[in-house]
Amino acid sequence: MGKIQSNLKFLCLMGTLFFFVTYIGCSDDDDENSKENLLIGVWTITNADIDASIGGMSIVDYLVNVAGYSQIEAELMETLFQNMLLPNFTGTIDFKENHTYVTTFGGEIDDGFWSLNAAGDKLTLDAGTIYEMVIDVNSLTASNFVGSTSFVESVDIDDDGNPDVDVAISVQLTLTK
Repeated sequence: MGKIQSNLKFLCLMGTLFFFVTYIGCSDDDDENSKENLLIGVWTITNADIDASIGGMSIVDYLVNVAGYSQIEAELMETLFQNMLLPNFTGTIDFKENHTYVTTFGGEIDDGFWSLNAAGDKLTLDAGTIYEMVIDVNSLTASNFVGSTSFVESVDIDDDGNPDVDVAISVQLTLTK
């Protein structure tokens, strides 16, 4: 009888251990995948904040202090620049379960593949290609996604074949599902 009780205790202990390992393992997987699951679906861009600088200065300051425009002309040119860029940040992005995406930004359709790092704070589009883009995930819920990215481009403004100035652009997008 003692051997049977010992075996029953062992089986109960093993069953309990198996339950906890399985339960903890599943919940960890759910935690790791929950941000990915939140991301999957069709998102619509509801807001785009664009900040740009030229040579480390605001667009207006650069145009006034370096290019010689008046304050009014520079402000008008900055507004035109913003209005030129904003249509490119309208549309949708559909993140699919198979880690591909389809966008309709600025009226153009594009596709590629996406990945989310383990921490869920970096979304990478088209990793390893010339089109790679890393987006900081500022917040992500079932219906709201805020992400930001920035890049610097060296520009040849006098067409002599040599880059003259760096243009830095930062974008924060708000999307809803």
